[in-house]
Amino acid sequence: MYLFNGRLPTEKAHGLQIVKMCEAFAEDRNEVILLSAYRRNPIKQDFFSFYGLRKNFDYQKVPAIDISWLPGRLAYYIQTLLSALILVLWSKRYQGAGTIFYARDYWTLFFLSVFGPPFAAEIHDYRFKKPRRFIQLILNRAKKVIANSRGTKELLLKHYKVSGSKMLVAPNGVDLDQFNIPQSREEVRKELGFPAGIIVGHVGRLETAGMDKGVGRLIEAVSVMRHKEAILYIIGGPNNHVEYFKGKAKKLGIEQRVVFVGQVAHAIIPRYLRAMDIVVIPLDLNQHALTTSPMKLFEYMAAGKVIIASDLPGLKEIIDPTTALFFKPGDASGLALQLDRIISDPSLATSLASHSLKRAEKFSWSSRARAIKSFIESDGS
Repeated sequence: MYLFNGRLPTEKAHGLQIVKMCEAFAEDRNEVILLSAYRRNPIKQDFFSFYGLRKNFDYQKVPAIDISWLPGRLAYYIQTLLSALILVLWSKRYQGAGTIFYARDYWTLFFLSVFGPPFAAEIHDYRFKKPRRFIQLILNRAKKVIANSRGTKELLLKHYKVSGSKMLVAPNGVDLDQFNIPQSREEVRKELGFPAGIIVGHVGRLETAGMDKGVGRLIEAVSVMRHKEAILYIIGGPNNHVEYFKGKAKKLGIEQRVVFVGQVAHAIIPRYLRAMDIVVIPLDLNQHALTTSPMKLFEYMAAGKVIIASDLPGLKEIIDPTTALFFKPGDASGLALQLDRIISDPSLATSLASHSLKRAEKFSWSSRARAIKSFIESDGS
């Protein structure tokens, strides 16, 4: 029983992570129900088709109280609080022997701690600089705790009284089949209207919690590269950030070399990646970067791309110098040097891409779901 207090479908990565885990749990012969709180949604596409899912689990929306008439942030906070409470109380009708309740958003986990049955908590991108009592309550009441990265686990152990044996580090994953595209790079480029030549790419949301995910640094790097023939494609939103970065590219005089595609349905992301030569994860050094397990990393690997990434512990849990090139976080010149290096060395590019694709096989959603289920059902705590 997966509970989520948020909008689905959503263009944000957490939505994809949740639904792919539900799909993977169901593939392992589990009956899975995903309950989400009702939200007004600008996305009108069918839930299953938006994510390209197999219909092997049940998805239900739980009624919520519409208080959008209240002023801005006040409406958001009250809606979040009330819908989480309703979601947990609604889910209790499914309580029974063998039912595992599972959630990853804090308010749902809090109300499960207060009112709910035994549950497992998945914690992502822990960003608090100081301990919070409600998180201690969640960790106390949870049967098991799943951390998305070693960085997340280390911060939780630093801030709270919780046994390390109660916690499992489970990085995000990828659907390998979605990236097994029969068409060649040239065929997909023609289909998408991409030009010939070197294409550098960034796929995914351009900000998190209002912070730039390093895209500005990537644009700066492209502006100082020696290989001026390289074109940067940026896939993702939101639109206000797209406009900001368009302005940055224009200011640097490279607006003709930076193409902004905007947000696209996740189901066609593999085709965009097929068309690219080099992909970049340019995260700056902050707490998010230390605890994140970015889904784009696993998708880059599954697409067999050459990866250039910020030199961060969270990323190096997954990749190493045999699968990627690294640069100092925040160093646009260092990133430019690595871009030029890989363009000038095709044999290195081939080796990195091959090892990256091979490494991706260890990170399927199915293997993640099996590991989590086995951990939850184990006796140790």
